[in-house]
Amino acid sequence: MKKQTIWPVLLVGCAVLAFNSNMLAQVGTEGAILGVAKDSSDAVIPGAEVTAVNLDTNLKRTVTTDAAGNFEILALPRGFYSLSVSLAGFKTWFLERTELTLGERKRVSPVLEVGQISEKVTVETQVELVQTEKGSLESIVERKQILELPLNGRNPVELVRLIPGMRFLGQNGPERGIFVQGLGNRTGDGGGTEFQVDGLNSNAGMDEGGFGIPNVDTIAEFNVETADFSAEHGRNAVQVLAATKSGTNGFHGTLWEFHRNNALDAFNTFAKTPGANKPKLIRNQFGYGVGGPIVKDKTFFFTSYEGTRIRQETIYNSTTVPQAFLQGNFSSLSKP
Repeated sequence: MKKQTIWPVLLVGCAVLAFNSNMLAQVGTEGAILGVAKDSSDAVIPGAEVTAVNLDTNLKRTVTTDAAGNFEILALPRGFYSLSVSLAGFKTWFLERTELTLGERKRVSPVLEVGQISEKVTVETQVELVQTEKGSLESIVERKQILELPLNGRNPVELVRLIPGMRFLGQNGPERGIFVQGLGNRTGDGGGTEFQVDGLNSNAGMDEGGFGIPNVDTIAEFNVETADFSAEHGRNAVQVLAATKSGTNGFHGTLWEFHRNNALDAFNTFAKTPGANKPKLIRNQFGYGVGGPIVKDKTFFFTSYEGTRIRQETIYNSTTVPQAFLQGNFSSLSKP
């Protein structure tokens, strides 16, 4: 009887922890859409209804402009959105599609025309030429770049090389930490770079290199901040902030296998002895990524896996004493 009682409690507890983890993971990656609603005479419009809809999940957020016409829709996950602004006596202003990147504060400038609310003025795109909402020096590495640019080893952090002033130093040390070098972290040590995945710190405990960074097909995009970012990101001089993919109303999946062997490898110069063969190398990197809806417009899933199998021979070169020494002849040694 006790066993039958405790299992439901454990399951509920696990569900609560999983839900809380997802909520925490959104901190630091969500963005906002903001602006000032005006009419064609440049007068502000208070009391207008502003609605943002995520085009992949149908997530909907609605706010009302204040007395000065200002509005701000907070806590929006990255993705593509439509935006509408409506008020009785004005035509509905509608922005068909705009992209909200990781942690972005996107400003739009809706201008409403006098008319019936049932009428609609559609805007295909709006581009602000100058970013006025954040003072940080930052660059976004987008999904298309992550998926299409070649990466030896499929480490997405290598793409920091696309950012002016940034270098990828490699993955090493006892914790296999990832290290980068930038404007504020010229030595490239782990303590100078903050790594985050979905808003949670991802620095290793000892050497503080990047740790637990997901595979290329799991990362949606990441943001590299090198100067003048806000205090929310902590003490480190360089910020590498990654966001993972999430499920949508459509099913999407990826399956991959990358194979490498020694057939086209160059011969080690120091191993060229008669009858020697190239060191054996068989490397397979494989996995999957799949996401979709559990309950349409409400609950979604995304899961991925990547495995790496390496079978490799290594050549070791070491110093040894001359053959004469083994025969007791030390005449080649310099005299004191």
